[in-house]
Amino acid sequence: MSNHRGTGQKIIVLAGPTASGKSEIAMHVARSLPIEIVCADARTIYRGLTIGTAKPSHEDQVRVPHHCIDILEPDQTYTASMFATEAHRVLAGIPTGSIGVVVGGSGFYIKALIDGLSEGIVDTPDDVRIALTDEFASRGKEAMYDELMRVDQRAAEQYADKNPRRVQRALEYYRATGEKLSLTWEKPRCAGAYDVVFVAVHLERDELRQRIAERCAAMWDQGLLRETEQLLESGISLNAQSLQTVGYKQALDVLFGRSVLAVAQQEMFNATWQYAKRQLTWLRKDLRYTWISGSAEQCANDILQKHHER
Repeated sequence: MSNHRGTGQKIIVLAGPTASGKSEIAMHVARSLPIEIVCADARTIYRGLTIGTAKPSHEDQVRVPHHCIDILEPDQTYTASMFATEAHRVLAGIPTGSIGVVVGGSGFYIKALIDGLSEGIVDTPDDVRIALTDEFASRGKEAMYDELMRVDQRAAEQYADKNPRRVQRALEYYRATGEKLSLTWEKPRCAGAYDVVFVAVHLERDELRQRIAERCAAMWDQGLLRETEQLLESGISLNAQSLQTVGYKQALDVLFGRSVLAVAQQEMFNATWQYAKRQLTWLRKDLRYTWISGSAEQCANDILQKHHER
């Protein structure tokens, strides 16, 4: 098991693609080890986004302290830098004798916490962010990616999967500062002083596809359309970043007559599967992770063993 050795606080990072069972594994770990969970997810931080984000159940949150959940309104912006700041604060407050377990599928958020972000990163002015959000909606992600290739080729090559969030962030930085985001990658980073065990969950391709299909179907059955309606009724803008994500985007298409349910459901599955593959690509590039597999109980036992070996 690869560790990030340091003189600081011991923590566990439990990563993996969406629907791989990370939360269940963490709850199994909690049966044998006093833990507090830090959710490294770009969407569970939003209040009201529950079904479409597979947020940990109320029962699990009562049984084990969870952090970085339900801390922002859906129309507020959230960045990796903001996550890292909040997660550092949370981990610093975990009582002696308990272990922080960072659980999530966002490799970028986890990297921001453990390795730090470049000090040169600045927050995006609201007018720049709103303008680019509108441009993505009107011009499409391909045109926006082409623009990034023109102004910051290195960033474009790094984001070859054309992830709209990352492409937009790079363009936001360029428009706000006149500088290339990629130039910040060499600047000093504010790293966290942690002693980390890195673990990632491995599932065979067919099993992961099946789990994603079952999760997507369950979200529609549990009321994804109604949850999306309620968010709009609460005054959240259609253009809110949180609603332009997988699941909510397809639900909006159904609600506004741009799609029918069966088509939207298939598009949600396809988008989720593509997202899971991007998550796997990111995690596999980080050689600090050791991959575990098997039942949730087996995976938890592997984590406990490695934790106690330190």
